[in-house]
Amino acid sequence: MMRRLAAVALLICTYAAPALAAPLDWDKITAAAADRLSGYIRIDSTNPPGDTVRTAAFLGTELRIAGIESETFGATPTKPFLIGRLKGTGGLPKPIVLLSHMDVVPADAARWTLPPFAGDFRDGMVYGRGALDMKGLTIAMTTALRLLVESGKTPRHDIVFLAVPDEEVGGTQGTAWLAQHRPDVLDADAVWDEGGIGITDLFAAPALFISVTEKQVLWLKLIAEGPSGHASRPLHDAAPRRLIEALNRVVDNPPAPRLTPVARDVFRNVGAHIGGLEGFAMRRLSNPVVWLFADGLLQQEPWSAAMTRDTIALTMLDAGYKPNVIPERAEAVIDCRLLPDTQPQAFIDQLTKRINDAGIHIEVLQEPETTPASPLDTPLFVAMQHAAQQVYPGVVVAPSMTLGGTDSRFFRQRGVPAYGFFPVLLPKEITATVHGSDERLPVAALGQAIRVVYEALRQL
Repeated sequence: MMRRLAAVALLICTYAAPALAAPLDWDKITAAAADRLSGYIRIDSTNPPGDTVRTAAFLGTELRIAGIESETFGATPTKPFLIGRLKGTGGLPKPIVLLSHMDVVPADAARWTLPPFAGDFRDGMVYGRGALDMKGLTIAMTTALRLLVESGKTPRHDIVFLAVPDEEVGGTQGTAWLAQHRPDVLDADAVWDEGGIGITDLFAAPALFISVTEKQVLWLKLIAEGPSGHASRPLHDAAPRRLIEALNRVVDNPPAPRLTPVARDVFRNVGAHIGGLEGFAMRRLSNPVVWLFADGLLQQEPWSAAMTRDTIALTMLDAGYKPNVIPERAEAVIDCRLLPDTQPQAFIDQLTKRINDAGIHIEVLQEPETTPASPLDTPLFVAMQHAAQQVYPGVVVAPSMTLGGTDSRFFRQRGVPAYGFFPVLLPKEITATVHGSDERLPVAALGQAIRVVYEALRQL
């Protein structure tokens, strides 16, 4: 503990040191980075299939220009990892890892205003799949590394840039593979990953969130089986009907909301910067009377609703093979996101009770990895928070919880602190495009993110 406090104290003193004599031309840096992001988006790394050969080559070139050598390796030839290392002074034994996943989710071009893999610019924004998740943060990281090398500053830690495949499909050939076959790569002092972001209009005051934990990802398949027959003679216990009735019971009876310690602190931190009744209530959600009145309002906003309950989303349906045949089997996949302290098996048991049909079988497609929250007193967290406060003066910077799953869980499982933070401040309209249509990132926001990453690394 004394070693950690001393490191934090040293970092704070460093933070107060004078800036570089020659000011950086941030407009020029941002414009060049936006062009590189456009080029990175144009590499289609949709998963499936998740080929990362070209993305790894692109990022290898980015590092080489910065004067950082890299290497590739991996489970399969089409899904390589990329790793590069900026050597520190050698004063600290373990590196800081900048973690990036190279794959992206599919995009239906017919539903986009601009082609999803063209990297086009419009209204001061870069459009394309991955702009937010997470090619934008990746470019911010590589640009910051380049600036750090050019500044002549040597960090006390080694800084490792690690680009991985397969994050969007659970990490089987990505970070989960590393944990099995290259655990040495996961041996770090701390990790900077995706997860947290800044939102301008979620509350009465803008806020930047650094994720220190995340919800558990549990994918379940519900399978109904029954008699088959001719569709002219409907069957009461037909598999599709039984499945629909089960899904209705699940969707219409969601788990009850509750306030976890992480969510309580998120609302309390933001509430401290908000006046009036809203700020008063946010600071006191632990009070049962306040919670009774505030809970209904929290459930009206998707973000706060997901922060305060285990969620269930129906994502896939499959039944039948001919219009006039009642099939003997029907399936549905539900994506369950569990609060950090929810016990997965207890959740499944409750779901089984809610379905109340012995003919519905539940198959686990992906089990969650329960991990501890990362501490707030590490040099990396302090550097991230200070840098964000420097670039966004007056904006609250608070620890939070990622609502989706990230590769940070594989590090946290090993006791390595991991923090998710894309330091951009955006309206909900834009953040909602993650995994959706017209995903995009304002060029100015990319510039702000580069500044935060650079300042944080410089403080290290």
